[in-house]
Amino acid sequence: MNLEINRRRLIQYAGAIGGVAVIDGLPVVAQAATVVRRNVTDSAAQKDLDIYRAAVGQMKDKIPASDKRNWRVQASIHQNHCPHGNWYFLPWHRAYLVAFENIIRDVAQKADFALPYWNWTTGPTIPAPFWTGSLNDTTRRVTASTPMPASAVGLPVINSQVLSQTNYQAFGSYMPSGQNNLDNKWQRAGGGTGALEGTPHNTVHGTIGGNMGNYMSPLDPIFWLHHCNVDRLWSVWRSMGRTDETNALWRDFTFPNNFYLPNGTPISPIVKNQLSTEALGYIYDNGRTPNLAAEAVAALAASPVATVPPGGNPLDGFVLAGSAAITTAIGKPETAPVKRSVTPNLRATTATPSPQARYYMILEKVVPPTDPSVGLRLFIDTPGADASTPVEDKGYVGFVAFFGTHDAGHGGPHTVTFVLDVTEKAEALNLKEGRENAVTIVPVALNDDKAASKLTVASVKIVAI
Repeated sequence: MNLEINRRRLIQYAGAIGGVAVIDGLPVVAQAATVVRRNVTDSAAQKDLDIYRAAVGQMKDKIPASDKRNWRVQASIHQNHCPHGNWYFLPWHRAYLVAFENIIRDVAQKADFALPYWNWTTGPTIPAPFWTGSLNDTTRRVTASTPMPASAVGLPVINSQVLSQTNYQAFGSYMPSGQNNLDNKWQRAGGGTGALEGTPHNTVHGTIGGNMGNYMSPLDPIFWLHHCNVDRLWSVWRSMGRTDETNALWRDFTFPNNFYLPNGTPISPIVKNQLSTEALGYIYDNGRTPNLAAEAVAALAASPVATVPPGGNPLDGFVLAGSAAITTAIGKPETAPVKRSVTPNLRATTATPSPQARYYMILEKVVPPTDPSVGLRLFIDTPGADASTPVEDKGYVGFVAFFGTHDAGHGGPHTVTFVLDVTEKAEALNLKEGRENAVTIVPVALNDDKAASKLTVASVKIVAI
């Protein structure tokens, strides 16, 4: 059956993602109207799930490696180009999803296809359809009944540690320290891992393991639905009145020839064209997460917007206190003093914190374990904290996890820097005075495997900006 291609929508799509080289005669099925990405567990998503299942089977078994629509070729895009641990994480993956979604439309010849998302907050186990046929991945290290950890994907965490962030970088990861131009070398340069990436995103990857635990993770069909949910949370965050990064080093950055149109034409998306889902031709079935109570939305949306000084971020902030190196492992929580007498950060934009300053705990240059399926529970001034200490404890400040840190395709192994906004805890834990505190790092296994889990943190710092 011949499908009518809406030329205006195709031109709009090509312009938004940077693919302006070829329009007329392009062998691509473009959606004729804005499509709706739905929760995969909803009955309304069944049609899209069926289309996805069939297309994945074709991409795996029938489309040759010489074709850019091939399943492994699509996964290798992630291996070769994905930014993690810096501020390009969200826009790059959004462009990746849009390009992939368009390829599914072409393979399936279904103009109205939309990728479903996996809401691991309301349904923390991998959906049942992903354990059979083309949607299964036999490398996973979890079972169909294994839930993603509530400490990373539960509603209280998503609300209070992720959606509550009012600054883009605290939410979506940080600018590489020292970046001063738009050179492509910054695309995968280390910055700092923010709340959305470091907590739910990384934890889901690490918990599932197998292909999902490394940079060829798109080989697992659940990858695309996982990242749709990450992308959805960015959309939710924006709908709460939050503002994306305004720095031109973020907005004007280009991902040169990272993705492909279905006919194999490379495209080079620009970050500033990835901000509106409507402009890219899709929306989510709910603008805000249905699990976020109306009063919580109002309270969070009313939060004052925190700003990061242009050209700076917490990695360049005023250092109040810091620790020596810390080595720890699963079953061996480690506590270390965080002392005021540390070397000042010469790049700090201010000599002293302002009354409006925000406070951050930075785990600097973490040498990760050889097996990334490890999460870190983090506490301040909580003697004896361990894997069973409740998240309601006054000293609990968050949970972070690793992803693909020993992946050779990403230049691994490499160090990771985690940044946690602890402003709301600053008063109660006396962080503002820069007095000596004690930080406890509690490594926990993300799945049942016994894995090498030794890791080293170069320093834990409390900073203000």
